[in-house]
Amino acid sequence: MAREPAGYQPGDARAQHEQHPAAYVSVEGPVVAVEERLDPDEWAALANRYLSPGATRDYLASAREQLAADITLRMRPEHWSSADFSTFGADLPQDR
Repeated sequence: MAREPAGYQPGDARAQHEQHPAAYVSVEGPVVAVEERLDPDEWAALANRYLSPGATRDYLASAREQLAADITLRMRPEHWSSADFSTFGADLPQDR
């Protein structure tokens, strides 16, 4: 049977952009499928979305065993919450 990652809450998916300005997205909804393996082409597509071509190649090579053991949760998003902190505090004085 599939295992749940530490801190997992059913129907909860989060993404956080850590470069400045910070941005955050949280999505809630029902899990509609649990798959034991992710297709290698999908691994590459996901990695290419966030990494350079060289970093993608290195990541996929180094994480091959882990990726083979990972599961995929597919969900139907129902509620979105997002924050873009690029303007947060823009009206505050810069001198402290």
